[in-house]
Amino acid sequence: MLGRGQSCSVFYWSNLNIKDTLARLRRNQDRDNGPVWEVPDDIDEEYLAQMESEHRIKKNGRWSWEQIGSRPNHYWDAENMQAAAATMLKIIGREAVGAEPVDTPDGEP
Repeated sequence: MLGRGQSCSVFYWSNLNIKDTLARLRRNQDRDNGPVWEVPDDIDEEYLAQMESEHRIKKNGRWSWEQIGSRPNHYWDAENMQAAAATMLKIIGREAVGAEPVDTPDGEP
């Protein structure tokens, strides 16, 4: 409970946009083109598999990220929460202004 004179920040965020941001970070492997997503050389295969557990699809005219089959996606979700926190702290996100949209089958963002 907040007392008199105290405040609390509230952040509203888009699941679609955060996942798109992480997808852009993962695709970029050139620091000259902005932030990159990096993992240690000895990363566990299960971690990498879970990072490939969702894909972006268009359903009923709307884009969304959908889990592929019954693949576990816990690490994917955790990385997205980190991307959300990094966006709130303005560590990432500004590079996306004017950036190309995420690749889609029919060219729509």
